Amino acid sequence: MNRQTLEGMVLPAEGFIHFSSWIEQLRQLPTPALVLMIGAGVIFLLYGRSLFRGILILNAILFGAWLGWQIGQTTQYPYIITIGIAIVLGILAWPLFKVAVAILSGLTGATMVWQVVSLHERTAYYGPVLVIVGFLVFAVLGWFLLKATITVVTAVQGAGMILFSLVVLAQRAGLLEGGWMQVDKPGAIHLAVVILAILGILYQIGHTGKKSTGEPEN
Repeated sequence: MNRQTLEGMVLPAEGFIHFSSWIEQLRQLPTPALVLMIGAGVIFLLYGRSLFRGILILNAILFGAWLGWQIGQTTQYPYIITIGIAIVLGILAWPLFKVAVAILSGLTGATMVWQVVSLHERTAYYGPVLVIVGFLVFAVLGWFLLKATITVVTAVQGAGMILFSLVVLAQRAGLLEGGWMQVDKPGAIHLAVVILAILGILYQIGHTGKKSTGEPEN
């Protein structure tokens, strides 16, 4: 399998795994939706492990909607396909819980690997291979380390939702124009996501010390 083939497999998903693409998509949302996104991010960040089943189903629906839209744009019925795939994946996420966690973990791993790879030109050449490896490694970890995976994935996702939404809101208010933290300096955003995610992980570990109902076994 040559590099061109790997790029053909991975690069079409760049819009899904690249931070700057997420920020561009968030710019299309109205301000009230961004505020709701921040609220949902706080729940993911702090209570992801306690509310893991609902969050997992929501993730499956959102991913199904994104996947359905990518497929639907090549047909005459994009909305029907988008809604249909979102519903199907949301329903399957419940009985196939462990599989869904592994896939979500793999996507998170692929995303994190892509962020690091995209910052360095030397490693960018091997980007597609590293993204696939990242997906497989994190998917396996997600399968065998269920509790830890749920904690990390929900904290990272929540941190991203909060910070990216805040960036867009700050840009609309003119607070980032000429400021020290610009979107064209992705290292600052990456560091902020990592720090906030670590704080969320620590909070979730402490919070679930009080045994929460429905906490995953493993």
